[in-house]
Parts: sequence; structure tokens; C-alpha cells
Amino acid sequence: MKISILKIAIVVFIIASTISAVGLTYAYLTPTESVETTIKAIYRHTGSYDYVAHIAPNLIYNRTEVGPDVQRVYTNLLEWMDLYFAYSFVTNASVISLDSDLSIKVAIESPNRWGRELTAAEAAALANLSIGDTGFHLTVNKSSLDAFVKLLDLETGTSTTEYNLRITPTVLTSAVTSSGNVQDKFAPETNVSFKQDTGGRYLTVSPLSSSKEGKLVETKQVKYEYVVNQRILFAVSLLASLAGLAFTGWTYFRKRQPKSRSELVERILSANRDVIVKAKIDEEEATKRVEVKDFEELRKLAEILARPILHTLTDKEHQFSVIDNGTRYTYKISEE
Repeated sequence: MKISILKIAIVVFIIASTISAVGLTYAYLTPTESVETTIKAIYRHTGSYDYVAHIAPNLIYNRTEVGPDVQRVYTNLLEWMDLYFAYSFVTNASVISLDSDLSIKVAIESPNRWGRELTAAEAAALANLSIGDTGFHLTVNKSSLDAFVKLLDLETGTSTTEYNLRITPTVLTSAVTSSGNVQDKFAPETNVSFKQDTGGRYLTVSPLSSSKEGKLVETKQVKYEYVVNQRILFAVSLLASLAGLAFTGWTYFRKRQPKSRSELVERILSANRDVIVKAKIDEEEATKRVEVKDFEELRKLAEILARPILHTLTDKEHQFSVIDNGTRYTYKISEE
């Protein structure tokens, strides 16, 4: 194989190895699988509050019952308040069965001072709490709450003019739908706040509505076979390119022109140890002398004639000779 062809082959194999290495790296950076998520249904929990404040006869409202339609309920007029909570669950899937379990916590707190969660007995006494499956009714007795707050102030050494009744219902919902099962918790908290400022003494209820959305999803593993095939293809391509590069490189370094004559002699001797014999040649033994152009020609001649190649070293040169029937074929390399 010619040196020029070997050089081209080496360049081609280098390019092929580079492309294969880049492709293999990219293939291994690409995941072979992913998780695909499909939304099967959407559902929503909604908690709604409503209240009716029962107040003494008055001039400002000119009625004895007010609700969320008024901006402020003045507590100087308040006798008691009925607070209602209703829970609903809706979904775009068909509901086969639905169960809800409602529990409630009630706490009373003075902002930045003290806080106290009410026991079930205290909540029943102070707020007359009654609970159903999807709602509750709570009666807020302002005078009873004020008396309880004064006891806490007495114990803590504070004087409270503003306090909150923090109400936290927790709904545990279990639903069987056409798109799957729902097991979820919903806790829509609200505050009944008794406030006092330059606008007077009043109460607010906030928030009056809370909601929470959820999804029923289906997940599945998606495998990318083409990525696996790419990894195999680029790995085989890289190995083949490296093997080709190694072979052509080895062949090139064997066949390239030596940098010095001594290197040429060393290469000839190492590559042809089985056919070269060191010898002294009688100059008168051969009647005819033929000088060949290169060693390869001499080696082929030795194979054809079935003769050894004789190596003779003189002061000036290396002589490689084949003698046949009085004819001496010689290839000479001068000493540097």
C-alpha cells in the first residue's frame, strides 16, 4: 500500500473516530427512557363560609340581622353570630362513590401575645359547635368569648382589645371516580376577628371561600429504543475506526521512508531476520554482478530463487546479496 494512500486512510479514520466519539457521547447523554404523564381528570375542593350576625335594634343598619353584605359588623351591637361552613367536591370524571370526614379545630388568640386552642368541651360551650359530614354550624357568643379572653388576660398580665377566633376545618375526602381514586385532605381556615381602631369596634370574617385543585394522572415509562441502537452503532463504529486507525498507522510507520540510513538498515534487518544471513563473500565467487534498486526487489528475487540474503558489512557500506549460479545480485546502503 502506497504511503499517500496510507496518509489518506489515517485522516479518514481520525475523522471517523472523532465523529463516532462525539456521537457516542451524545447518545449516552440522551436518556433511554422517560416518564410520560397524562392528566385523566381534574377535581376541586371548595370550602365556603357564610354568617348571620344577630344584633340589637339600631339606627346604623336599621335591622337586627346582617351578613357579609355589610362591610363591618359593629360588636357593640352584636348579640351572637351564626357561622356556617359548606364543603363541596367537584370533578370532570364520573363519581362512583364519595365519602368525606370533617373535623374542626378552634383556637382563640391575641395577636403577638397569647394563643390557646380550645378543647372540644370549650368549643361546644363557647361556640355551640355542631358538625356534619360536609359542613358545620358554629354559634359565636360574644359575651362568653369576652369572659374567656379576660381570664387569659388575667393569667398573662395583658389587656386585650383585639382577638381572633381561628377556625380550621379539615376535610378528608375519599372518592371513587371513573378516572381513578381520590384520597385528599383539605383545610380551609378562616378567622373571625374582633378589632378596634379609630373606626370603632367591629368584627370581620375572612376568608369566606377557599379552594384547592388536584389532578388524577397516569404515568408510564417510555423507552427510546433508537437511543439504545445509537449507542450500539456509535460504539461499534468507534471501535472499528480505532482499529482501522491503529492498523493504518502501524503500516504507515513501517512503510514510511526512514529518517536515516542506519534506521533503514535496522528496519531491514528486524523485518527480515528469517531470510538474512551474515556472511563473508568471496568477491571472485560470482562472475556476474547485478545491482538492484531497493531491498524489496532483492527480497522477492531471493524468494523466487530460494536463496538466502547475505549481509556483509564493510567500512563504507552494508551489502545485501543473493548469489545464484555465478550471478550476484546486490543492494547496497552506504554508511553515513
